[in-house]
Amino acid sequence: MVATGSSPINVVMAFDDAYAAHAGVVIASAIRFLAPGSARFFCLYDGLTEARRLQVEAVAPGFDILWHEVGPDDMPELTGKGYLSRVTLFRLGLHRFAPPDWERAIYLDSDIIVDNDLNALWQSDLGGQPIGAVADVYQDDSALRQRFGFAPSTDGLYFNAGVLVVDLDSARRTHDLAKGLALLADHDFDLPFLDQDALNVVFWNRWTRLNPAWNVQRYLRRNAPARHLWAPFKQPAIIHYITSDKPWKRDVWHPWAGAYWKVLNKTSFRDEVIARYSVNWAARLRVRLRYALSRFL
Repeated sequence: MVATGSSPINVVMAFDDAYAAHAGVVIASAIRFLAPGSARFFCLYDGLTEARRLQVEAVAPGFDILWHEVGPDDMPELTGKGYLSRVTLFRLGLHRFAPPDWERAIYLDSDIIVDNDLNALWQSDLGGQPIGAVADVYQDDSALRQRFGFAPSTDGLYFNAGVLVVDLDSARRTHDLAKGLALLADHDFDLPFLDQDALNVVFWNRWTRLNPAWNVQRYLRRNAPARHLWAPFKQPAIIHYITSDKPWKRDVWHPWAGAYWKVLNKTSFRDEVIARYSVNWAARLRVRLRYALSRFL
């Protein structure tokens, strides 16, 4: 399946108040490359006030931002999972929550920066598969293969669920996303990467490999074992700040943290993030210098 050129880009995100500022930065980063009205953002949320929603909308004048509150009956609470909340499960309800006339959607996590035109991702040919994703740089399929007794996958890859192209028509017909939630429940949510593991199980050998530039998960230096993946890392289309190495944290080193701050500084969330994470001027200067240096490594 390929998206038609005349259809607006459908982008889905999921977040709560703790990530509202970062989600706003994601949207602000994406629209830099888009004409007004050429994309629609569908935000699944938990516990956002109207004022907070309006603050997010303000980053994207000329673009439609739709909202859907996911209630406690729609997705279960997660307990004992550390920093993970029920919001991480919301993508497993896309077939139910997304507008019924949406045939496909791009799903984006709230800890990324879009650094290229999403039209190219939107037009991705899924080759008849229900989902498109980028392989996870740090994981393979061995753990799931052993746990579930699967035959080896096509190429031993395991995908990262932070950036997805989803065939919603297929998801509605097959209930594949609902199967992922059922799998988690059947295993008492005891999978290391929760919904990401569940999605990899459900779509075993049924996902299309997207260009790795659409989900660059970490910086690979020239002597890294995955040196053959270097090209996408030189010019990422989407930077994904995986794990706890978030660019808004004062003492975290990430070579592309500056890409986040470049967009944040132009939004109303700037002062909030600086205050919440105690990121003083010296820390922000270090981020800027490191970002400039990373272009030459």
